[in-house]
Amino acid sequence: MVTLYQWPYYKGQSLTLNQNDTSIQQIQWNGSIESIETSPNESFIAYDQDNFQGNNATWYRSVIYPGNWKDRVRSFRIVPMIPPPIGPEKQNSTQAPWYLMATWDGYIMVRSSTQWYGYAECYAVNGFLSLTTIMQP
Repeated sequence: MVTLYQWPYYKGQSLTLNQNDTSIQQIQWNGSIESIETSPNESFIAYDQDNFQGNNATWYRSVIYPGNWKDRVRSFRIVPMIPPPIGPEKQNSTQAPWYLMATWDGYIMVRSSTQWYGYAECYAVNGFLSLTTIMQP
């Protein structure tokens, strides 16, 4: 089961969904989803167009704020738990560990670059690692 909430921190009106539900039109309030609670054995995949089309985002666990997706969800799927794209068991022991960093859009995975000192690498599911300079004080 997945529960969608009208406000952050799992407050306000809520709607509990199961794997048979797919339509966002079931939400009785203004359609804004400010927090998502997922069961431990399910993932929530949201799409920004009807009929599972357009851009999508996957939540592997509950979140108190879905970033820029709060007003974008038009259709969704609830599926058995999908493991995150990378985890500790997939990391090479010579690499720096990945960490989740909160952003307004959700979370991104980052780590210190193993090749370029002073840079951070950002993980992407398409296999592209972007490099960002770490700001020194």
